[in-house]
Amino acid sequence: MGLRIGLRIGLLYSRFASMPQALWAALRADGHDVIRPEDLHIRTPMSAEDMAHFARLAAPDVIFCPFLKEVVPPEVCERTTTWIPHPGIRGDRGPSSLSWAILEGARSWGLTMVRAEPARAADELDGGNVGPWREFAMPTGANMGEVYAQHIIPAAIDCAYEILAQMAVDPAYSGVPLASFGLAAVGRHRPALGQDRLAFTWDDRPDQILRHIRAAPFGVRTELGDQPVNAYDAHPHDVTGDRSKRLGTRADRPGQLLAHRDGAVLVATGAGGAVWIGHAKVKRGDGGQGLKLPAIHAVGAQLAGVGESVLPVGRLPGPHLRGRPLPPRGPGGMALRRALQRRRLDGVLRPATGRAAVRRQPGHQRDRPGRRQCRLEQRDPPRGHRGRR
Repeated sequence: MGLRIGLRIGLLYSRFASMPQALWAALRADGHDVIRPEDLHIRTPMSAEDMAHFARLAAPDVIFCPFLKEVVPPEVCERTTTWIPHPGIRGDRGPSSLSWAILEGARSWGLTMVRAEPARAADELDGGNVGPWREFAMPTGANMGEVYAQHIIPAAIDCAYEILAQMAVDPAYSGVPLASFGLAAVGRHRPALGQDRLAFTWDDRPDQILRHIRAAPFGVRTELGDQPVNAYDAHPHDVTGDRSKRLGTRADRPGQLLAHRDGAVLVATGAGGAVWIGHAKVKRGDGGQGLKLPAIHAVGAQLAGVGESVLPVGRLPGPHLRGRPLPPRGPGGMALRRALQRRRLDGVLRPATGRAAVRRQPGHQRDRPGRRQCRLEQRDPPRGHRGRR
């Protein structure tokens, strides 16, 4: 639990994204004076000179650096104790720690508060004194964004509280050397994870493809049909079910588009499998808008003759999802949730069998061809996740 003795805390970040927002709100709610670069009219991302200027103006008791891509200059970390919430276990170093953990199928992972110290080489970054840390079991089937939001950010807030509690006893608290953990510090330095390492082919096994896409915050370069895309939001498909057998998944060649549902497309893979791709981005150089959109927008006319996979409301492909409520993310991701919301708002009733029957109000704009809509009696689950405030 956080202290109620207010300290002056500086936040350094490249962008006021999810972790900076969460840390800013939590520390303010705990009674601390939290200063952001914007509060001092300093734009982000910041140069080394900007960060030094911020530290002089803010004069904080301690600095936290959530989501900071730039290197903290020596002038800052030598003058004020500066902590980096590193999304990795003790000893882990590098800019792609969480992505590597997902790609390699780590069973457990963590967050470590690392003190920023002057470094002479890239592999020395994140190698400073270690403060509080948290470890957790990696959730099965989660992508990088989900692990970050549901585990990394709450752990960072907990560790920040612990640092402030230590400072109440010892204002000069700066953690302990990494070497003091001995063999318990099993992490290592790994380089940035680029497209060359994330690349896959549709001939790969479904589980391999899923890990590659889930580990990539900016998608993986591949092709849907004949269209070059960045693929996101991958989910498993049960090829043993009766519906899948009717699709003939095992007889199709890897990379072939098998079905679509609520904006997602089903793609055949190696080992007789298939995966759902929920979102894709077609870059401007490839004829697109450069936007991350439901995957169906990337393939367009290539879906002519490809059937729609219609599943019971609240059910998603895959045996592990049968009988469970519709989660915030499924095949098609947010496109699925938006489709469900549209169906409710449009006041449309889908009978148990046959084509959709639409109830329109006078002057109602006709639906676009091919759009099927229904009214759902159940309510969507709450969006987001439960984390510590």
